[in-house]
Amino acid sequence: MKSEPMYLNVYRILVKRIEGGVYKTDDLLPPEPVLQKEFQVSRTTIRKAMEMLARDSYVIIKQGKGTRVLDRKSMSQQLNYISSFSETLKKKGCEVSILSIDFEYVEADQQMAEELEIEEGDQVYLLKRVVASDGKPTAIVKNYLIPRFVPGLPKDYKEISSLYKYMEQNWGISIESALDRITARSATKEEAAILGLEEKAPLLIDHRLTRTMGTPFELVYLIIDASSYEFSIFMKGRIS
Repeated sequence: MKSEPMYLNVYRILVKRIEGGVYKTDDLLPPEPVLQKEFQVSRTTIRKAMEMLARDSYVIIKQGKGTRVLDRKSMSQQLNYISSFSETLKKKGCEVSILSIDFEYVEADQQMAEELEIEEGDQVYLLKRVVASDGKPTAIVKNYLIPRFVPGLPKDYKEISSLYKYMEQNWGISIESALDRITARSATKEEAAILGLEEKAPLLIDHRLTRTMGTPFELVYLIIDASSYEFSIFMKGRIS
């Protein structure tokens, strides 16, 4: 029987330590030379173990700052809470930045009008942003909003970092519910260029309809690099 690779053994031991609270959220893991000495392995072996920990969202590796333990409860978007994309990334410990932001007026097509419960051809606001996580383009976000809910958006849009916080603080909108439909597809040539991906790379598409006081006010299309984000769903019990 083949013995397992040493990096996998190191990975499993470090996972047990993280899950057991030896290394807590926001703690820095010991430096590579310390781990090399402890496990009596090469630098390459430690690096492979660290890459696996980062891939599975146990840690985040920042050059010059060390390897920090993440809170895995908040590393993904949990679908039983309403959270914006940028809010979820920040909870994950990522630095969020807006690489580009555009605003325009568009006319609602038939499908949009039906979802937003407005007339076809009615004017809506379109806010389009490219969001980066730790400097890497991660998502194209398109928010279609009914103007009466956010009348100040045309002059404020360049200053917005979190749209939901802006709506809550400036316009008193209480975000009551959201329905997300999540699908997957390949990136178009344009999307791949924006996100720095290969053409036809896998994308996650989140189509969200958001409501306040029972009334729809926003449609969101999130076009996400599938390699850098995930959704998690908590389920309990069985239907009787």
